[in-house]
Amino acid sequence: WWIAWSNVKHFVKKAGLAIFLFSIFIWFITNYDLSMKETGDPSRSIAAGIARLLTPLLTPIGVTGDKAWIIALSFITGFFAKELVVSTLLISTRASNMVEALTYLGLKPSQIYSIAGFIILYLPCIPTLLTIHSEIRSLKYTLLALLIMLSIAFIVMYTTFLIAEIIL
Repeated sequence: WWIAWSNVKHFVKKAGLAIFLFSIFIWFITNYDLSMKETGDPSRSIAAGIARLLTPLLTPIGVTGDKAWIIALSFITGFFAKELVVSTLLISTRASNMVEALTYLGLKPSQIYSIAGFIILYLPCIPTLLTIHSEIRSLKYTLLALLIMLSIAFIVMYTTFLIAEIIL
């Protein structure tokens, strides 16, 4: 029990600090534009500009429009740590809880389920990816593993969306 408690405490301290610091970074890039001026509208921020590059990937599940960049941004930050997905959604929508954030985004249940499936499967965090590389010792196979994980996650996302659209 003491060993488990010590390991959990160590992880929470380490992960908590990383999530806290990264959340501050997310807040910064969603509140400032490229000229380092504060913007009252997150859709004109540095984060929105970067995330808009990935929004076409969300089109198959019907996530389009001026708020799609928020979902894309959560995919990007989730690559650094999955826990940051929630933080990103809350900061970017300026909501106090996930229900508010999802309501603000106007997502249907089928879209929420498919996005959740994608987030669970798409990529491990960077430390996990580095571990894969250190075990395989091949950049080619690490990138192949990355491509396979992304492909499976995208297929699951789209399939989940189609099934949920029929059922719901």
